[in-house]
Amino acid sequence: MAADDQLDAELHAMTQVRDILAPLEPAAQRRILYWAVDVFSISGVVPLTAQRAAASNEADGGAELPATFAEILELTEPNNNADRVLVAGFWIQEVQTQDAVDGRAVNKLLKEHGIDVSNVTNAFTALIERKPRLAIQAGKKGKFEKLYRLTTEGRKAVRGMMDRRGNNG
Repeated sequence: MAADDQLDAELHAMTQVRDILAPLEPAAQRRILYWAVDVFSISGVVPLTAQRAAASNEADGGAELPATFAEILELTEPNNNADRVLVAGFWIQEVQTQDAVDGRAVNKLLKEHGIDVSNVTNAFTALIERKPRLAIQAGKKGKFEKLYRLTTEGRKAVRGMMDRRGNNG
């Protein structure tokens, strides 16, 4: 196959994959892509978000992250709702390599670990209003659900919480 034909075939395949995956939820998209990587025995595939997370981790001066959310909770010991949401957002954004975080995912993660935050949106608002800002609103998911992203300062704040505990505990 000529180089131009190969490129056309690849672009056509990419367009089809995009069109098929677009209506699905991100979790379903991820499962399908992991399945495809496994079925076709594709090695060396690193998602761009994982590459960004690694670069972010390096830029933030961070060490290796805990393997579980329970461990990061133990290390950080967040003592108010805003800090709990910050730590959960950090986990979702940095470890699960999500570009943005929604309140529902944060709430679900915290509840799975026995933590009840009555209003995640208010907690994110508190993080946005802090100086320096620890989070920003990154957009909306659907009509009403807000998406958030931790700022560099927000990621550094969580790393600082881990460092304090790691050095004192």
